[in-house]
Amino acid sequence: MNRIQFKRMYLWDRLCCFLTDHRYSIAREAGPKTMHQIWKYALGVILVMFLWFFVGYFFTIQYLGLTHRSAIVGGAIMAGVVWFIERMIIHTHIEKIVSAISIFRVMLALLMSVIGSVILDQMMFKADIQQVRQKYIELQIQELIPDRMRLINEHIQQLYLQRQQIDSQIQVVTEEVRKHPTIQLPNYTQTVVRDSAGRIVQRAHTAQFTAQTNPEVNRIPLLYQLRAQVDSSISALESRKQNVADQIREELEHTHGLLTEINAFFYFLSGRNSLPALLIWVMMFVVFVLIELLVLSIKLFDRHTYNMYDELMNWNEQYKRKGLAVPDSFNEPALHPQK
Repeated sequence: MNRIQFKRMYLWDRLCCFLTDHRYSIAREAGPKTMHQIWKYALGVILVMFLWFFVGYFFTIQYLGLTHRSAIVGGAIMAGVVWFIERMIIHTHIEKIVSAISIFRVMLALLMSVIGSVILDQMMFKADIQQVRQKYIELQIQELIPDRMRLINEHIQQLYLQRQQIDSQIQVVTEEVRKHPTIQLPNYTQTVVRDSAGRIVQRAHTAQFTAQTNPEVNRIPLLYQLRAQVDSSISALESRKQNVADQIREELEHTHGLLTEINAFFYFLSGRNSLPALLIWVMMFVVFVLIELLVLSIKLFDRHTYNMYDELMNWNEQYKRKGLAVPDSFNEPALHPQK
């Protein structure tokens, strides 16, 4: 083995130990079988991280509407989350196949597999799903029209009541102005009588009444203007009733929620001539589940080469507790091939 191959192998071993949270020095001492076991764990972790990165990336773009840079960050966060989960599974002692952590991982795998397979199939059958989505939107429109019409009619009834109140006020004010077109307003004046010394000896107040236009006249144009605004709102709502289907359609077409997309997708799978798409989705779902459960499967069904690492790890911990020096075999190896 030349220097380049040895260095590549060394870097690969270190990467595998890092991904699986194993100490490289102890794993190297445990022998090739243990290192091969770590390789299998690491490959499983890499596959699951790539899967979650894919799901997080396209989920961020398609459903959150963020940019590609933000989608990369979202995919990296998802990959980091699954990395911590898989490391926890690798280093958890599982005595039974049916355990709490196994059930949790299976449920998480099913959830992510559904989302991932739906997103992938939506990319593959984008044009077909778009056509079926229009049919699904039409069904939603027929379901939403009665409720939308009821709300509009209630609003119109409220405006009609408001218009009646305004008409009543106009009638009252008009009648008041007709009966009293003018009103008498007093104008008070004061006269003062003083003596020779300039002292006030008498005060006199006089009032002169003048006729002025009744100020209620000014309210009539304002009331008519307010009634015109109410009539305009009623006309607008009546027009909305004629175009309520188009408005709902526009709202739904600009909605890209996850539940809407999933409902449209399964509506597509349940339609006619959709058997090939259904088979492809089932295959993709199974592939996603198998990849998701790869690390857990290795943990449950291939544990016989893992005991040597545990024994060396316990031995190393005993050395530390006793205050002894760790053997040189646990030190980092040199980057040179042995002759």
